[in-house]
Amino acid sequence: MEKQAVKGTIFDLDGTLVHTTVDFRLMKRKLFEVFIEEGIPSYLLDEKTTMSRSLALMRQYVIENGDAGDLERIGAAVTRSMNGTEMEGVGGTKAIEGALGCLRSLQERGIKIGLLTRGSRAYAEAALHHAGIDIPFNAMVCRDDHPEEEAKPNGKALERTMALMEVRPQECLLVGDHAMDMECAASASVHFLGVLTGSFTRADWERYGCRSIIGSVGDLIGYLDASNLYLPERD
Repeated sequence: MEKQAVKGTIFDLDGTLVHTTVDFRLMKRKLFEVFIEEGIPSYLLDEKTTMSRSLALMRQYVIENGDAGDLERIGAAVTRSMNGTEMEGVGGTKAIEGALGCLRSLQERGIKIGLLTRGSRAYAEAALHHAGIDIPFNAMVCRDDHPEEEAKPNGKALERTMALMEVRPQECLLVGDHAMDMECAASASVHFLGVLTGSFTRADWERYGCRSIIGSVGDLIGYLDASNLYLPERD
């Protein structure tokens, strides 16, 4: 088999590059409070459903039962609520051990780096700053850069990131800590690598059928060297 170089690596943020300070349970609770205030029926409010799925259900309900003005108003309230929760503890954000070294090593090897997150751009930039991750990314795509329904796990978000990086799916790797990252990678035909620094254990990954797993981003260079994802030769 011809060796295929990895020319771009795209990272999730929370749980992958940084230890998140975001209280996602609180975020969901506040999200549901907005829904209730706006008359969204309680049967759509399921604590076990991901926020992206909850937002999709809300959007569909409003489209079917309201008008464009309702969708815009509720969407704005949701954005204010989610952004506010994200920023509450951002000053305490810490980098995952080895994250900065990993990013530097990739760039030294001529591999482009990208960031793809469901966090807002303000949160992502603040989290990276407080975590001391000061390396510029070749591309960054956040939840509020485009319509929310096109954010991760929608494959459009990953496709936009690759386009900004000028890499093709077969040349790219997405690294993340949650099933939605894996779903996003699959929808854009990108190889996925799961890490154990977020909410998912090895057993969780295996239950979802993920076989490419590393402990953290600090192990990424060794994984690339040892696997069939070959690093391009240095000049």
